[in-house]
Amino acid sequence: HLTYSAIPKEFWREQCLILQYAEQLSITDLAVFGNSSPWSVINRFKQAILLTIATPSGLGQQEMLRFNQHLTEWSPHCRLLSIEKYTPGLHTLFIDLHADDGPQYIENLEDIKDIEWDSHSWRIIDTEALIPAMENEITKTRDKLASIQLHRETLQRLQKQLGSEQKRLFNRIEKRDTFTLAIGISAIHWMLSHHIGINDHDVVRPACYMNAFITNIGHNDAPDIWNLYRKAEMSSTLGGGLTGKPVEYETYDFDVVDESANGFKLKLKQAASGLKVGELISLHKGFNGTGKHFGLALIRWLHRTIDDEFMIGVELIAPHALPVEVSLHSENESSNLQHKMRALLLPELPAIKQTAALIMPNTFKKNQQVLLQNQDGQEDELIILKQQKSQGSSYAQYQYERIERKTRHTSKMPFNTQSNDDSLDSTWELL
Repeated sequence: HLTYSAIPKEFWREQCLILQYAEQLSITDLAVFGNSSPWSVINRFKQAILLTIATPSGLGQQEMLRFNQHLTEWSPHCRLLSIEKYTPGLHTLFIDLHADDGPQYIENLEDIKDIEWDSHSWRIIDTEALIPAMENEITKTRDKLASIQLHRETLQRLQKQLGSEQKRLFNRIEKRDTFTLAIGISAIHWMLSHHIGINDHDVVRPACYMNAFITNIGHNDAPDIWNLYRKAEMSSTLGGGLTGKPVEYETYDFDVVDESANGFKLKLKQAASGLKVGELISLHKGFNGTGKHFGLALIRWLHRTIDDEFMIGVELIAPHALPVEVSLHSENESSNLQHKMRALLLPELPAIKQTAALIMPNTFKKNQQVLLQNQDGQEDELIILKQQKSQGSSYAQYQYERIERKTRHTSKMPFNTQSNDDSLDSTWELL
């Protein structure tokens, strides 16, 4: 269940009861399989914690198997401490043994004396000794000395989730709050653009394969250029083109039911178009997106309840994004203009050594040259797509590098284009 699907209800309550029972009998170090210490009751409990934090649904099958093998080595480096040993800035995760919530981020425990509820069931998850072990594994992976090769990105992501960075990427929220969700790149782009279609192209641009023409583009009261290009209704080329109000994308209000170390469990009382596992969504706090943009996320699981409500589990992948437009680079400038598409720019985060990345339609491929333009309409920036970080059903995420644009020089050879008897002689003289 931890590897391939959402955590079953009552799973953590059962695990916590087993641990408490073992603590009462002083058998937490008892091996439940063989005679090895990593297979003790306490270490198996800690392995479940690490497996949950690692978000295994985001890993490939082989990578998941390799990671699972590492858990027996890493679990002894992880400690469970009483709440009195909490150190602000050092500890970022805890688990309540009387609840079914699993590992969670510490919200605000700067002053332990202000805790009004019974905290004897709380255990601080101390990963201070685990981080150096993982850094050592990263070194081995880089030098190809590790017996079990894990991807470096997997190790670095897990380090962040375990709290090796004191400044977290995301601000947590209270339960029972509400999010407005935009589903898919187009809707996310529209929301981040403050509900304005990006129509900064003042030329007639034909949607060639749809037999439709777009005219009078250039202002916010014009149709959304990409929506018309991709979803235009059939119209006659003599009909004067397509006109209309700015395109509006449907958004949905979700209630926050629960939160985990790296995501949320959300509830929707009606079906939402485009809702599927692996889809990209944008979270906006408050009803109708009235609050500030909260982050990008992926739908990791969903199911329909007997009350016809939809429960979805989402994983946060970025704290914010910028709406941009992209197109494949071509020497033909009109071609560059015709095929512009929406994309999302994830800015660089130097504090955690995270480079900038682009989330774009999965029609783009590695090593392609792309023109990138921000919403402010500055001059296109030429980039090349490098390593693909992730891919979904409708998007791909790439790291990229900037390319210095070369000045185009047009050769002006004084060829004689007239057809006469001396044309061959004149060409020979030029050579």
